[in-house]
Amino acid sequence: MNRILGFTFFLLFLAGFAFVSFDGMQRRAALKKNQAPMPLTDTDWQLTDTGPTAIDHEIGVYVRLGADGELNGHAGCNNFFGPYEISGTEIEIGPLAATRKMCTGPQMDIEKTFMNGLRDARGFEIEGNKLALTDYRGRVMTLTGQLPAEETE
Repeated sequence: MNRILGFTFFLLFLAGFAFVSFDGMQRRAALKKNQAPMPLTDTDWQLTDTGPTAIDHEIGVYVRLGADGELNGHAGCNNFFGPYEISGTEIEIGPLAATRKMCTGPQMDIEKTFMNGLRDARGFEIEGNKLALTDYRGRVMTLTGQLPAEETE
């Protein structure tokens, strides 16, 4: 009898622990979801993934959109710059100009995918520190925002 009673209390303890843990997870998710979005402009948007491909952050692929309608960044091998226009949640980028360095195969592949993703972007959405650029085919390229280094010092 004592064993059954002990086991029952143990199950109740586990159920309570699971409930508290689940409640905490829901609150953290709500806080993240309600987190104020990073500003679109003057933020370094580092490429996180291009849909099916996750990107190594060490490569330093990013874009910074200026408040003046000009953007610049680094595509993994070359630097680039050009104009962009925003209308609501729609975005039009380009034409873009870039330096012409050659790098190893994987870097050039990422660069090509990134530059094509910027060129083809038609819509955007910011949630917290995540920027999703959607192209005309519905493909999504995800970037993570951080304030530029000179602003965080």
